[in-house]
Amino acid sequence: DATPEFALFRVTLMHRVLGKLRSLPVPVVAAIDGVCTGLGCELAISADIRLVTAESRFCYTEPRVAVPSPAHHLIRLIGLARAQEMLLTARWVAADEAERSGLATRVVADAEAAAREAAAQIAALAPQAVARTKENIWLSIREGGEAATLHHSAGIAHAATTADRREALAAFGEKRQPRFTGE
Repeated sequence: DATPEFALFRVTLMHRVLGKLRSLPVPVVAAIDGVCTGLGCELAISADIRLVTAESRFCYTEPRVAVPSPAHHLIRLIGLARAQEMLLTARWVAADEAERSGLATRVVADAEAAAREAAAQIAALAPQAVARTKENIWLSIREGGEAATLHHSAGIAHAATTADRREALAAFGEKRQPRFTGE
């Protein structure tokens, strides 16, 4: 019984929240175990890394309830032809197909454990370098290669001044794991 104004408010808020999730300076890892549909799919594809179990399956069911599905992030992720089929038929996609298409990053036995492992791998890296890499990925998508190249070059120049870069070099010379501080 939502009014058009309330429906517009709700979907605008949804897109704003998903945009903020995608623009977080830290990587977002999603653990998916089971059904992922509609807004759940949009939430999943807003993550940088999507780890799914073999039981997971995906579907944009909005046309089944007489509303349109969002398209642009799915198209960017899996390509136009696959997105068209998925969106225009409301067909369920199993985990193995999701992995092949890029909808899922990887099929794992235990999504939560794999997500914790991925998060630990990310946490062991230099925080500024990870944040700038994530920025560069999205800049590449939004503005293209030239803007991403300029951003990367500026990031390399900045990295030369950081304590984490000095620590990385010292750790390499001393044959030990670096201890990054984010400085």
